[in-house]
Amino acid sequence: MKSLLLTLGHNSSAIFVEDGKAPIGYEEERLTGIKSDSQFPTDAIHEIVRNVGIKNMKGCKVFISHWFDFIPDVMPNKYITQTDIDNLKEISDDITFVSPKFTHHDAHAYAGKTFFDYHFTKLNTDPYCDVAMKFQHYKDLYILVADGFGNDGEVLSVYKINDYLNNRFDNLHLEHRVYGYKNSIGLMYQYATSYVGMKENQDEYKFLGYEAHIDEYLNKYKIEILDAYIKGLVHTLWEGFERDTNPNVYKKCEYLINFDSLKETKEYFHGIFREAYETVWKADDKAKYSKEENEFIQRSIVAYYLQQTVEQFFGKVVEKFGIQNVVVVGGSFYNVKLNNYIFEHTNGVYCAMPLAGDQGAAIGLYYYNTGEQFNFETLCIGKRNFYGAEKIFKKNFYHEATDELAKEIARKIADGYIVDLVHGSMEFGPRALMHTSSLFIPTVENTAQNNSNNLRNEVMPCAPVLTRKNAEFLFGKESINRVVGSDEFMILTHTYQRGYSELYGGVMHKIVLKDGYSGRPQIVRPGTFEEKILNYVEELADIRCLVNTSYNKHGTPILYSMKQIKDDYNFQVEHSQMNGYKKTPLLYVVED
Repeated sequence: MKSLLLTLGHNSSAIFVEDGKAPIGYEEERLTGIKSDSQFPTDAIHEIVRNVGIKNMKGCKVFISHWFDFIPDVMPNKYITQTDIDNLKEISDDITFVSPKFTHHDAHAYAGKTFFDYHFTKLNTDPYCDVAMKFQHYKDLYILVADGFGNDGEVLSVYKINDYLNNRFDNLHLEHRVYGYKNSIGLMYQYATSYVGMKENQDEYKFLGYEAHIDEYLNKYKIEILDAYIKGLVHTLWEGFERDTNPNVYKKCEYLINFDSLKETKEYFHGIFREAYETVWKADDKAKYSKEENEFIQRSIVAYYLQQTVEQFFGKVVEKFGIQNVVVVGGSFYNVKLNNYIFEHTNGVYCAMPLAGDQGAAIGLYYYNTGEQFNFETLCIGKRNFYGAEKIFKKNFYHEATDELAKEIARKIADGYIVDLVHGSMEFGPRALMHTSSLFIPTVENTAQNNSNNLRNEVMPCAPVLTRKNAEFLFGKESINRVVGSDEFMILTHTYQRGYSELYGGVMHKIVLKDGYSGRPQIVRPGTFEEKILNYVEELADIRCLVNTSYNKHGTPILYSMKQIKDDYNFQVEHSQMNGYKKTPLLYVVED
């Protein structure tokens, strides 16, 4: 069977699946260079055609996930034109959309389920026993879906499989669903971003960095005032959670999306953030700091208000349903600290779907309709065209990922260089997984240099990439073994078992108002080229992890083309030299 999986809207994307072969897929933004591109994924489909062949795609099934409302005359629309529909009909007469009976949230939930099923199956003996033992005590598996909004204004859904070990392939049972934009955790986060002058659907992740600075500016008394606002907002959101469980509460309109309601919701959340901020940070406080410092402080205050609200709200969800084993999916769960909060407030197994955003939803629609398991062995499924790479990169280009090359890269990293590694197929999803990455020893100084080279904000620490053995050493075996699949994809933070280390400072994030530090690991798969690099660095320098951050300058998606790769490398070298760094980054482009 052959299938084309399309997601419309934010991070529009296309994936081609064929029996017995690895999937191939692209997010539209990687090919257009436009962050969070919402155009129909024409370029992504063309790239699949180039690799697969149009003849081979003929007769495939097409599954299309979208999040806008079910109104009979909404298609074609700004997200899918008549030309797009006609082109799809050239290769398939079997096109399935989400529907009132199987919504955008249902697609998210089944994507989360198939990811969990896949990784639960492939766990090796010892971790499998640990996971199975958790299920003996906490038999039921819950799936939480939360995003900006889905069809008919759905914003949060709770699903359940009773006694998962014995009913593993049972369909999900919808336990609870909430409607209405003002109840949306995703929209609240999105509008907080614009309130403090950052870019919606791009800069949300920065709040986690700003939040860590709250106690540098607010004393205990002001934090208590802010905590009171948080308590009030949690109460308001919880009232909506218990009240707005009927799709009729969401007012239909003649448009694709209820823009009037969205505008009202944005003003509503901006007003909430403004009131709290201006209460704890008055004119006298602002007068003590520069404009830039006040901007930083405002973002820190709103970040704390926002993050604590989200965490406490989901704490109530966990408590209400008695959740212990859980899968989380939907754009709100790109919030890795929220994932950690739920992880630490449950005792069973935990899974955060790494394609939490809309680009993964079509996988759930495909799984539900076909019963076919998606191959989640790797998310590096964007096959690159290396044509001309040898001429473009000369000595920086290698055809094969050999053992000797792994040793050479490891030596350069151990010597203190930032190494930009482009290896094989490009990542699908938001995380660089050592296929389009900058790698280096995780000191604060190295992290600052890399941020400076790429014009990035230094408020966020980077993520550690490491072997499973070293993940268990740094974060604890019990913590790592509760997680199903997610720790390969940097979607969940864990708490470091030891105190702060300058050697690892670039991947250690201060836990807000507590002692201790957290990190967002990527555990590499055994036997890979990436694992060899890590092992050789450990042999040479006794370093248990490296920084893995995406190799691209600020504001651009993960790099795809040879030209993008070359241009960004020149950009890094230029800025490294401008800033007086003795060691400029090194680039390795490896075809296979």
